[in-house]
Amino acid sequence: MAEAIDAPTGYEPEHQRPAWAPLTLLAFVVLVVCGYLATGLAPRWAITNPEGLLLLHSRVRHLLLALGSDISWWAYAGIASFRLALAFVVCHLIGRAYRNDVFTWFGRYLGSTRESIDGILSAFDRADWIIVPFFVGSNIVAAVTGIREMSARRLAVLLTIGLAVRLAFWYWVAQVFSDEIDRVLDFLA
Repeated sequence: MAEAIDAPTGYEPEHQRPAWAPLTLLAFVVLVVCGYLATGLAPRWAITNPEGLLLLHSRVRHLLLALGSDISWWAYAGIASFRLALAFVVCHLIGRAYRNDVFTWFGRYLGSTRESIDGILSAFDRADWIIVPFFVGSNIVAAVTGIREMSARRLAVLLTIGLAVRLAFWYWVAQVFSDEIDRVLDFLA
């Protein structure tokens, strides 16, 4: 087990957690369970209920499988945007609520040192405008936006840009590789 790391340079040693902090962890657990359910149901729901599949979890494989079915562009974009944004906001709120504890969790989960976390935060502070849209599906990036207390307006703009680009890209990939996706769906059927 990796040893716990200290909070990065420049952060207060004490942080009063808000009363709603445990709800963010509960929401995260619910989202993780939904992700496992989506993975288990994907072979059947990719064909019969692509909207439900995306609502449970919008990972890339689910996006592509749903796009191989008869889902409309608007349903795909709306449901996938909602689900991805929901996970991002939950992780953002975890970062806001638990700040220094999140660094300890990063250390355990990723095997990170204090220096590597400081490096991540330094890079984030210099280039959040590109990191957030590019990594819109990353729970860690979402938590860092909370730790760094990114404003709601800035977060909404960067998240919207990232979601639009991500969903348009995977829609394009699904169009280019539609025969391959159809073969996967035929196999699953």
